[in-house]
Amino acid sequence: MAGKKEDDPVGEAVRVTRGMPDVTVRVMAGVTMNHEGTEYKEGDEFELSGPMAESFAFDGAVEII
Repeated sequence: MAGKKEDDPVGEAVRVTRGMPDVTVRVMAGVTMNHEGTEYKEGDEFELSGPMAESFAFDGAVEII
């Protein structure tokens, strides 16, 4: 294909997270996690940067509230 870059993600799913504000998340049932030296367990709520919250939510560790 003329003009196509090798690293072009054509046809691949892309999540856009740039510029997302900080959000509050809740740790999902059965999950214990550490973030920046603090341990969080099921039901704990705390603030994360938008992109990081999206990543943790995608992995099933937290829900964005």
